[in-house]
Amino acid sequence: MKKKLLISFGLVVLSTFSITIGVLAAPTLKLMVNGKASTIDVKVIDNVNYVPLNSFAASLGYDVSTNTKTNTIAVALKKSTPKPTPKATPKPTPKTALIPTSPPTQMDSVYYQNCTAVRAAGKDPLYRGDPGYSTKLDRDKDGVACE
Repeated sequence: MKKKLLISFGLVVLSTFSITIGVLAAPTLKLMVNGKASTIDVKVIDNVNYVPLNSFAASLGYDVSTNTKTNTIAVALKKSTPKPTPKATPKPTPKTALIPTSPPTQMDSVYYQNCTAVRAAGKDPLYRGDPGYSTKLDRDKDGVACE
């Protein structure tokens, strides 16, 4: 009786050991998702690959929800938050300058050919509204000529 018990116990230990060796000797599978290695654990049972649905779906950009009332699992694309649209910056409007279309008339009291002439007369700088001010003498069109 002890002999049968000992043999049975030995067979149980031997079968457990051989199953353990078989599981340890099973190849480790790497799951590749969209060409990238994944850390998702893959189980192989009876030559069938099992992958956790939540982890796998999340790696593809999906949400998984389980409804226990209807016993259903729903897989849907994650709702992405819309990217804020950049505010359009208004284009600067070019400053309009009044450019004389004709040479000064007799009504203009003072006319300067260029800034050298203004400086020679000791009138620099000229401000918009001053006698002799002209937009052609105001390079940056800020209202101050020959500065």
